[in-house]
Amino acid sequence: MIIYRFCYEISGGQYEVPTYDKISNKILNDMYDRVKRKIANELASVEVCGVTTDGWTSRQCFGYLSLTIHYVNEAFKLVTRTLAIKNITESQTGEKIKSKIVSLLNEWGLLDKAECITTDNGMVCNSENI
Repeated sequence: MIIYRFCYEISGGQYEVPTYDKISNKILNDMYDRVKRKIANELASVEVCGVTTDGWTSRQCFGYLSLTIHYVNEAFKLVTRTLAIKNITESQTGEKIKSKIVSLLNEWGLLDKAECITTDNGMVCNSENI
């Protein structure tokens, strides 16, 4: 409340508290875009990377897939970046998981740079599918 009063006073009474919609649709999206551009610029210099992925189901029965890459930078330090945690709405078959992984790697420009992919021991994640 003190911050609101302060902002209200220094703005000459023009300050409006951001709504939920403004925060979720504008502020967070802008922040996401800024961070994504920064990481994409960083990944442009990556020559080769490893990928780990995991899938799980929440207590509410929502399926999720994470995608993390690992690479060694110019200073020979291991860098790890989680690039996505996506909600999976369709059934989690090996072919659909593969398609999602390929799509995410393409989105980040890493499909040709990914040398290996490590998955959990899920039944749909066998060598024929992924």
